[in-house]
Amino acid sequence: MDHTTVLARVHCDNTGVVMELPVILTDADPLRSLLDYLLDMHGVRSYSWMQKIVQAVRLLLDYMAANHHCFDDPNDMFKSFVRKLYSGTIG
Repeated sequence: MDHTTVLARVHCDNTGVVMELPVILTDADPLRSLLDYLLDMHGVRSYSWMQKIVQAVRLLLDYMAANHHCFDDPNDMFKSFVRKLYSGTIG
């Protein structure tokens, strides 16, 4: 899945208040579940924390794209991803 990160201006209501959040854009749409999570955390967590969350999700998307054929169970794939975060992926 191709993706990129952009800084999005998000309007939640008609007050005119805009929040700027890092958002992952995929082939079709923004990654909505991540956007909803960041909206919930806005004002609770820092912007740098949000950037780190977006970076982690991008790493997961890259790992899934490179290894989708290696796993039948999503839980196994995620466990492997976590192990690779700690141990690295270079030979």
